[in-house]
Formats: sequence, structure tokens, C-alpha cells
Amino acid sequence: MWELHKMYGKLPWQNSSEPSIRLAKKGFVITMALGEVIASEGENILNNPYLRKIFVKEDGSLHKAGDKMTRLKLADTLQKIAEGGKEAFYSGQLADDIILDIAEYDGIISKTDLETYNVDIAEAVHFMLDEWDVYAANVPAGGPILALILNILEGN
Repeated sequence: MWELHKMYGKLPWQNSSEPSIRLAKKGFVITMALGEVIASEGENILNNPYLRKIFVKEDGSLHKAGDKMTRLKLADTLQKIAEGGKEAFYSGQLADDIILDIAEYDGIISKTDLETYNVDIAEAVHFMLDEWDVYAANVPAGGPILALILNILEGN
């Protein structure tokens, strides 16, 4: 996001995250689609301490469609990035916190990995689907596979 903001952003960096921070703090109503995913993944959520913090209510039950849900830790994280820019994420205390969280799940990302990370901006995959221009992420993401599947489904 930092690189895109440098290239195309018009508002100050701090302003770009404000709507997301506000939504995470004030909360949002869980949609039917999200409610169905929470219900179907209930056992996984209940067995994962991080997911429990997000998807389990104070009474121990899972959030469901129609509930209002807040994401206070996410709001705090986004606020730190809004105030500190990319350095807050890649080399600050937030980076240390991310590394610790990943290590708890046997991840191997190090502080050096974050500090030396570079964004690689690639050309999007472009294809036609009937009269629609479709753009998707290129490899290693699934854009080319998506193009192939959709064209097969369309009979092309």
C-alpha cells in the first residue's frame, strides 16, 4: 500500500487508513456470507487463540450474521502504520510483534526479511470475457489460471 500511495496517492498517508481504522473501532455488522464462514470454521476458530480473539464473543459463543463486530487490535495496528509509515510495519515495534506472532506458528520470517523486503510491481493479466475487460494479478498469483478457467466456462 505504501508503494501504491507513493505512486498514485493524492491525500496525506495518514488519511488513507482513517476509514478502515474508524470501521475497525466502531464495528460493522457481520454479513450472511461471513456468518456462514464463521459457522463452518467454528471448530478451527475455537481451537486457535488468535482467531478466538476475533470471532468469539465475550460469552464464548461464535459471532454470527447480524452481530456487530469490532477489530480493536486491527485498528491499533492500522493507526501505528498510519502514523509511522512503512517503517512502522517493516522495522518498528510492530515488525517485532509480527515476527513473534509468526514464530508462534513455527514461521520463519525474520526482522531482516521484513527490513529488506521490496515490492515487485508486475503487469496485470488482461483478458476478455464476453464484452468485459478483465484484469487480474499475474503469476505467481492466480490470474492466468482464472483467465483459463473463465474462458473454458464461457466455451472459448
